[in-house]
Amino acid sequence: MGVGASARQLSGQVPTPAPLADAMAAWVLARPVVTTLLEPGAGGFVFSRAALRRAPALEVTGVEIDPRAGPAPPGARLLIGDFLDDATLGERRFDAILCNPPYVRHHHLDPARKRELAARLGGRAGIVLSGLAGTHVHFLLRALELLAPGGRAAFVTGAEWLQAAYGASVRRHLAASGRLRAVLVAHPEAELFPGVLSTAAVILLENAPAAGGVRVALDLDVDSLIRLTAGGGAPAPTVARDGERWTRPPASGPRLGALFRARRGVATGANHFFVLTPARARELRLPAGVLRPCVAGPRDLEPRRLLSVGRGAVGRAVRAYLDEGEAAGLHLRYVCRTRDPWYRVEEVAPAPLLVGYMARGDVRVFTNRAGAVHLNLLHGVYPRPGTPARLVARLRRYLESPAGQAAALTAARRYARGLIKLEPRDVEDIVIPDDL
Repeated sequence: MGVGASARQLSGQVPTPAPLADAMAAWVLARPVVTTLLEPGAGGFVFSRAALRRAPALEVTGVEIDPRAGPAPPGARLLIGDFLDDATLGERRFDAILCNPPYVRHHHLDPARKRELAARLGGRAGIVLSGLAGTHVHFLLRALELLAPGGRAAFVTGAEWLQAAYGASVRRHLAASGRLRAVLVAHPEAELFPGVLSTAAVILLENAPAAGGVRVALDLDVDSLIRLTAGGGAPAPTVARDGERWTRPPASGPRLGALFRARRGVATGANHFFVLTPARARELRLPAGVLRPCVAGPRDLEPRRLLSVGRGAVGRAVRAYLDEGEAAGLHLRYVCRTRDPWYRVEEVAPAPLLVGYMARGDVRVFTNRAGAVHLNLLHGVYPRPGTPARLVARLRRYLESPAGQAAALTAARRYARGLIKLEPRDVEDIVIPDDL
């Protein structure tokens, strides 16, 4: 079911292309006996229709929280309800499950709801589920509970959870369970979902003892992804590497994280309010004691001032400015409302080296000569205890070299149109020379 961009962000609805739905249906139905099929997040029933074309006698159930869903095709039943609630389906089991789960990122979820899902679904799986996990991870765990012995499930999701830290416990769970059959990841430039800035991945699962290794294929074009999903021309089996990142082959050599740690920058929740030019700070008569030099991002290196108010007394000029922020509703924004008080931004020590968070082209690296606080478009790189200070300059030279850029690209998460993203743990995972 198609939705607008802003609505799609909150509902997570992204329609599945019919050729991929047909390929996923072909895989789950390639069993001797399949009588029941479940489509969570059914929407327009694209998976159910594909499956019923192949097996018209299937007993199909679609679950959808949106009452505007459907209509259900002949032979399918629509349940309006929350798939993640136990009461919706109880302890029913299904021979086949096909799903494009809603991709709602964790910060759009109610905190109490996230904790409840992590405790219930993660607890039953025997894992500690990160609070950063989105609904696609919750859907996967719930679907595995509903898969009948010998049954098959096929999921199409964004690939980020396959390498992000928040997905590690789920990856370990899948690798240990023996139910994982294939991890098929599209090339970042393969626009399987046009207009969506995410790399697609198909996960194939079977609730039966493994007959061989896990099939892993990366950087697939759209045709290859569809063909491999349906089971044709499968790549040679490989071993799923426990909770390690599944979207790139393992690299050998020492890692940056052995000598340095990386930390994300300050998330203010309202840069236009907390980040000021020196002239604006003077105009507001803000005292120097509540301002820190900061750098906003890799393409904004102009000297700025970060409003950093502690828990002590607040002077008249600062109070007047904070009142302006509250009048604008800034204290109700997601990041701000999680702080106490809302205007007390986190303390981050100046880092000697700064690395860009996102880029198209080269990863940008800077020496922080001004000793400025970095915001969250940059990561700070800090020597670990015992790491000689001279290695900071050497690390910068290496990261700016062709070899260093190639290593950073290998560690980065890749998206459409040449976009790359480096989380702090990705920076620490960059391979460095033995003799840095």
